[in-house]
Amino acid sequence: MGKNLVFLIIFAIFLNPFFGKKANAETIEDLLKKGIKTCNDLFEGERPQEYIFDKKNAYAHVAGGYPTCGCPCSSTTTVFVGAGKQRNQWTYETEGCNQIFKNTSNQDLKKILPLDLLKEFGLNKKEAPSYGVFYVEPTLPQRGATVSLEIKVTPLGIMEECGSPICLSLAGGSLERKVSLVDYLKEWFKKPEAASMAKIYLEKKKIPEEISKELIEFEVSLYSNRKPSAEKVIKDLKYVINVYEMTQSLQFSKIDLRWNKKKNRFEVKKKYPIKKKSFKDFFAEQEFETPKC
Repeated sequence: MGKNLVFLIIFAIFLNPFFGKKANAETIEDLLKKGIKTCNDLFEGERPQEYIFDKKNAYAHVAGGYPTCGCPCSSTTTVFVGAGKQRNQWTYETEGCNQIFKNTSNQDLKKILPLDLLKEFGLNKKEAPSYGVFYVEPTLPQRGATVSLEIKVTPLGIMEECGSPICLSLAGGSLERKVSLVDYLKEWFKKPEAASMAKIYLEKKKIPEEISKELIEFEVSLYSNRKPSAEKVIKDLKYVINVYEMTQSLQFSKIDLRWNKKKNRFEVKKKYPIKKKSFKDFFAEQEFETPKC
């Protein structure tokens, strides 16, 4: 009986290095390969237009237009080593045609980022809706330990339910995505008088009847199969103006995050004040929900 016990103890010690490894014991090379896999696989064995695999600096990046529809994708991933040699991976992926912008990690990303992104970007919590008006786009470094995190306006028409006005990801399938076809407004706002007409709502919080009638006629002229109601076009215009007003309440457009190795998390290093824009200029540069494939 004693010999059997000794044998079991020795056997357990022998097996421990093989089966006692945790997920975090994955090599940096393994993590980098996983980080770029989604975009890289879309090229079906062909080399993407952009390809960097820098194991020494724990960084990898792929990007290009994959065969189906010529749609662009990109995957960038970096591994930050923390206390106890814990490997903290940050991956940012995009798919242009599906308007997917996704931040992921092998850890809980919220635990390694600053606790309150609303506060860091200077957004008023009382005015904040639960759907994603914004998402964040990181610039992950090939060298160094500073990440620039820029706040972007969600493509107009997409309302991603992420529990905050600032989403870490716009992932479509994994979150509830509400879509409103507001693309006709982009053409309408090219008219010289359109911005001043919308300004009436900004000032008086009321949309005149002539505006809703004109919007209905305009959408029908662009899309013969779409004839919206007055309620629909008024709702669309209010939504777009509300998004603009949210951007006006932001104080910062970008923050630099510095990796704190001892704490295994990022801390704010620097903030960049936002440049305010007129409604016309804001609207002219916005992307819209535009599914292609």
